[in-house]
Amino acid sequence: MNPYRTVFTDEADQETWGLPKRPSQALYDTLVEVCRDPWQRTTRDRWKDDEAFRFVLFGDGDGMAHLRINEQDRIVIVQSITWLG
Repeated sequence: MNPYRTVFTDEADQETWGLPKRPSQALYDTLVEVCRDPWQRTTRDRWKDDEAFRFVLFGDGDGMAHLRINEQDRIVIVQSITWLG
């Protein structure tokens, strides 16, 4: 069991609709890794004043997931997803 769990905002959930199989699998695999150690496996979003706002690349850099780490509840919140493919 992973120490953090993942939840998607409504916006991020809608952005996964219609993703082809390859990026869907890459996103899933990346989020599994992120949940094992979100602070080390993500990068701080420098545009935010809060270190809890992070991002991670997936699918050989063709995708990006914007995240917020809720340390108290041990949740990785996926806020949005961008896929270039």
